[in-house]
Amino acid sequence: MFSFMLFIFLCFFGILAVLYHMLRSQEKLCKSLHEEHAQMRVLLRSLESRLDAMDVAEPVVLAGKGAARLAPRPAPAPAEDPLLHLSFDEPAPGSSKATPGIDPALDLHF
Repeated sequence: MFSFMLFIFLCFFGILAVLYHMLRSQEKLCKSLHEEHAQMRVLLRSLESRLDAMDVAEPVVLAGKGAARLAPRPAPAPAEDPLLHLSFDEPAPGSSKATPGIDPALDLHF
């Protein structure tokens, strides 16, 4: 009986050691994430200052109105998706909800 109790005692301390190790590794990870976040903020500030410098470098007369030149431009018209109309078009006049039309793509040929 004593050996069983000793075994349980050692298992308990083993589990505690594993949990302690996991806690320390999570603390190290959290610290490294905080450092990376601070570094990313510094890099973002330097990037913003470079963009501001680029904006000032060109004359306003040639480039438009300052930061508007650096603003994102609207994308061209999206490509015509052949299946897009299936979601947005009105249903065909002959079809009803009780008897849905048969999709020709699902028609099986043997």
